Amino acid sequence: SPTTMTLDYLPTLELSGDLFARKFDDAVEPLIKDYIDKRREKEEERLKREKEFMKDMEAENKTESLPLEEWEFQGEGVLIVAKETVGDKEPLCLGMEKDNNKVLLRPCFRKEVPPTLSPNWETGAVIIEETISYNRWDIGPCSSDGDLKRNETGELEMIPGEYSVTGPKCMLKIGDGARAGRCLDVDSERNQPGGLMHIYPCVTKWHQLFSFGNGTIAPRGAIHASLPLHIVRQLENKKK
Repeated sequence: SPTTMTLDYLPTLELSGDLFARKFDDAVEPLIKDYIDKRREKEEERLKREKEFMKDMEAENKTESLPLEEWEFQGEGVLIVAKETVGDKEPLCLGMEKDNNKVLLRPCFRKEVPPTLSPNWETGAVIIEETISYNRWDIGPCSSDGDLKRNETGELEMIPGEYSVTGPKCMLKIGDGARAGRCLDVDSERNQPGGLMHIYPCVTKWHQLFSFGNGTIAPRGAIHASLPLHIVRQLENKKK
């Protein structure tokens, strides 16, 4: 039988983009259908704002794009930089190896670039000509519970939602190369810390949805995945 849906599974349902007919049990999770209704209300409000914006643009004969969300980055994607290496001679970024799907830390820039970096370079835009291939990422789509805001250092600050203490969950997609558009993925659905990461076609499951730390559950600036409740319960039952 299908998994009984709990609140921690809502981001997966939301980001799938599919119609869903799943197993809901009011005794197990009495609030999930209420939050689905709230999510639909937020989506309808967003669509209404976008429609009004486009109507205003037409009236003024303008062709501006829709305004970015606070967590969105305009331009050529983002670099996910290891914070402890920002001031090093060779900063390291999350990237993919050229000949396989493994994701690891590798130099952010071409060899000639680091000596020319200005102070606070990490807050600026990505310049394709300066970066090494397979280092650029696109963030999103993200689930709607909670909020993400960029601070002055370029980090994403997570604000918890009504039901999600880890805030929005986002897909991270590689931005260039033959595998552009594929998703960061927890290798083999590892359920213990220390698992390897790789790039895989996007399937919108928990092991491809990532949250950003705010110093509570995860360190500030960290990127992490969270186990669904039904898997946590399975692991606990195995220990008994």
